[in-house]
Amino acid sequence: IAHTQGNLPWRFKPEVNSVQVHPGQMHQLNFIVENMSATDMVVQAIPSVTPGVAASYFNKIECFCFNRQPLQQGQTADLGLQFYVDKEIPAEYSTVTLSYTLFDISNKISEDEFAQAFAVNSD
Repeated sequence: IAHTQGNLPWRFKPEVNSVQVHPGQMHQLNFIVENMSATDMVVQAIPSVTPGVAASYFNKIECFCFNRQPLQQGQTADLGLQFYVDKEIPAEYSTVTLSYTLFDISNKISEDEFAQAFAVNSD
């Protein structure tokens, strides 16, 4: 599930809404984002796993939530997630929901950090 905080002018959605996984196997998913605002912005994704007990069995290897995500106005990007579900997950947790919420942090970082985010993004 993909959400944006408040009235964040970004489009944010998973490429697929559901995936069947086998515990212990690596999986790759992508989320599509688009900055529909008239300005460059930096966001941070915060994950949530439901039921909460299942979170300790959900292992992210690579995740866009590990880093700030800068996008120029009108820019679109694919954000990757590589994960596996631990083989030890109890059978009662046959459905696990992963949710991300994007928060605008553009005004919460320094001007230098903001500039650096776009310098790194453009390499």
